[in-house]
Amino acid sequence: MPVVNEMESYVEKVLGSSLGTTSFLRALRPELVEDLRFLDKGIKDYGTPDIFARKAYLSNNLDEYEKIKRTLCFYLILIQLINGVDKRYYAFLAAVIDRIGSDYSIRENLKIATWNYDIQLISALSELTSQNISVLNQKFGPLTDSLHSAKLKRNLFFRLNGYAASSFFMDGNQKYVTADAFDFIYNQKTNPSEKVIDLNKLFLASKNGEYLFNIRFAWENESSFERDLKDTINSISDTEILVVIGYSFPNFNRDVDKRLFSAMPNLRKIYLQDKFNYIESRILPLLDEDIAKQINRSSTEFSSDIGQFLIPHEL
Repeated sequence: MPVVNEMESYVEKVLGSSLGTTSFLRALRPELVEDLRFLDKGIKDYGTPDIFARKAYLSNNLDEYEKIKRTLCFYLILIQLINGVDKRYYAFLAAVIDRIGSDYSIRENLKIATWNYDIQLISALSELTSQNISVLNQKFGPLTDSLHSAKLKRNLFFRLNGYAASSFFMDGNQKYVTADAFDFIYNQKTNPSEKVIDLNKLFLASKNGEYLFNIRFAWENESSFERDLKDTINSISDTEILVVIGYSFPNFNRDVDKRLFSAMPNLRKIYLQDKFNYIESRILPLLDEDIAKQINRSSTEFSSDIGQFLIPHEL
């Protein structure tokens, strides 16, 4: 998956790709191609999808705002179909997940939180275990949706910004998240041309208002965002070691990131894995005074080796 600052001009690369013998530019509905180019222009004009979406939000252009979110979801799904899973996810999950009979467990002292919208982690987990998404939601809790997931005593994965391959589902006054419409993405038996057909059908349904995609930006006052954030905060209070992988702490997320750090009063060590070391410039300023006293240069560790996701020796 391209990181945010690599997204500019990436849309044309996607449209120029093929899935099997199927050319996306020829196989995708013209309206979807038009929307993808709309997103591409917005990223070029404003720098990132977030800033483009923020512009629509601030100008109260709600139709454009929802169009940006919808198109971003299709964009991420297309990249997933083209590139497959980043092999680092396989290595990481294979090291921290075990099988006990027909059940699965994750390292007891590990929790995983992500701001990412993409479907890399879930796809890797599905392929490693040869289990479909509904089974994994029962084994690990709400990986993709809240409608069909088990209620576990200890949540293992936390999504702060929603998930590109899911949509909202209203049951009376209760809002749930479901991934039912996206099963074709994970089905390894479906041939490439069928996946494109399903993608076009999903696009038409979403244009007709049948699906409202479940991705959110940090500035939204969405009750489901606050609920997910509180679930995360309630689960990380005993955290002593934090590993940050490729997350740049953007300004839009600063208030939420401060709340997350404040929820970790026992934090004593921070690892950062990235191409650039921004521990002192971006991470340490977010810490509460009491936590900052526990964290100094000897309590931080930076790795620029991004060949595999960092697994600290304490794990």
